[in-house]
Amino acid sequence: MVSNENIAVTGFNNSEKINNLIENKIKLLANTEFAKKKYYTDLFANAVIDRTLKLSKGFRCLIISKNIQCAAIVARCQIDNLARFHGMKLVPGNERDYVYNFLDPEKKFDNLKDNQNEKLSDKYLVNKLNESYQGISEFYNEFCRYVHLSEMHHQSCSRISRVDNSFVEFNSSISEDDQNLEPISYIRLTDTYLYLNNVFLKELETYFSNRKCFPNNNLEVVENF
Repeated sequence: MVSNENIAVTGFNNSEKINNLIENKIKLLANTEFAKKKYYTDLFANAVIDRTLKLSKGFRCLIISKNIQCAAIVARCQIDNLARFHGMKLVPGNERDYVYNFLDPEKKFDNLKDNQNEKLSDKYLVNKLNESYQGISEFYNEFCRYVHLSEMHHQSCSRISRVDNSFVEFNSSISEDDQNLEPISYIRLTDTYLYLNNVFLKELETYFSNRKCFPNNNLEVVENF
């Protein structure tokens, strides 16, 4: 059995890979491209990048403190980031309108439609993202079970064992962290988050390559601001 100390070390090492990806690639790419010229859709991209930075920092802290329940929720938020950022690809020629609706607090993504007249619900966006990056839908469904009270919360604090055919023994372990979970749970989650940020890096590279070709994408006076 791997000790809790080794779990923390493994989680920290994996989260350092996440941090290095953020600092050395994503952040550098964004700062370099924004320094060249800013476009209207950058208002959206900038928000996604900023949220990614903040989520990744929070995720690292939660893994190091062995709080996998909250770390999984942060991972779910990063999938939301990816899905909505990727969603701009579903409206070719209408990227500016996509961002305009994002900036309008009265609008909801669920009410927007892509070029196939499909509503941009969370599920639809995640499924479209999964078409390009396998495993996203599976991760999304799994992490949603941490957002809402489910059997995942029982597993981290309870142990049930059958003593005989008529008696079940219940052991409770209530604490601030998830020490009852196997080390593989932490390793798998940090590996998954690293995968998510690599996906984001690819999406960001594609965005910066294409944004100058979006119609009416000059950064003029921003409406309603």
